[in-house]
This record gives sequence, C-alpha cells and structure tokens, in this order.
Amino acid sequence: MPDTATFYQQIKVSELGKKASEFTVSATPEECSALAERFGLATIGAVSATLKVLDLPRKEGVKITGQLKASIVHRSTVSLKDVPEDLDLPFELLLVSAEVAARMDNDGTLMDPDAIEYDALEGDDVDLGEIVAQTLSVSMDQYPRAAGEEVEIPKSKHLTLDEPELVKPNPFAVLEGLKDKS
Repeated sequence: MPDTATFYQQIKVSELGKKASEFTVSATPEECSALAERFGLATIGAVSATLKVLDLPRKEGVKITGQLKASIVHRSTVSLKDVPEDLDLPFELLLVSAEVAARMDNDGTLMDPDAIEYDALEGDDVDLGEIVAQTLSVSMDQYPRAAGEEVEIPKSKHLTLDEPELVKPNPFAVLEGLKDKS
C-alpha cells in the first residue's frame, strides 16, 4: 500500500473475468477525514463510486469506468468560509503498461482533450480507492468561493488590471535631440 493511500480498496487484475466486473467503493468516516486532510478540505461527508473494471484482451490494459459521488466542504479562497460542493460525475481511466504509458506521453496523448485518461499499471494490483480519491481531487472546484465573494486586487503601480498598457518613453529620445544640435 502506498504511503499516500487514505482510501484503500485493492483488487487483483489476475482475478478479473472476461466480462467487466462491477464494484462499489465507499469511504468510511475515518477515510473521509483522512481524505479531507490530504486534500486540504474542511470536511468530506461522503465519497463513493460504482465502477466497472474490464481486463482488456491481449494484455492491452485495464479499463475502468465509473460514477463518482461525493459531498465535500471547501474553505473559500477569499474568506475561508465553508463552501459545500456535491459531485456526481462519470469518469473513465485506462491502466496500461509503463512502456505504453511512456509512448502515450511522448505521442502527446495526455494533451488531447478527447483522449481517455490513462496511467501506468504496475504489477497485478489496482487500488480502486486511490483511483476514486485522485478522481475526486482533480474534479472538485480548485478555487472555491462563497456566494457573492469577489477577489479584491489592491491598486499598485506595478500591477494593472483591465487597464491599457502604459506607454514607456523611448530611451533613445534624448539622442534624437542631440542629432539636431550637430
């Protein structure tokens, strides 16, 4: 089990059948507390997912499709007030060998918005809990604000916001005046 695992639900790829296997994973209250601490959240009320895991033929990898449900409470990035968020979203993940993942990285697959998310599969173990935890991490609002809050940016001579760019004087303008005197 990795040191970062706070929601551990392991399966073995070698035990999967030829058809998709279905799993339901739900975090315990202790796991929810550990995940909240790990992700810097005020609280996590619940995290669960229904998953279908398919071992692809010819050792092409493992495909995981799922539906993530979570009830979390952030701290506002402006006021630190509690900001609740409920998630209910589908996701897909393709686990492939390290060599295939490296090739996909080099091919630019990671940058393709239409490509399925992928990661390297190391060994025979797949931690469904960690997959759900990471999906939660990238799916939640990264900059939560309470209703009606706006970020106030202080006025500064070094920072402009929605203002036309300041025109700087030409440093060679002084030389132009010398040209006329010669």
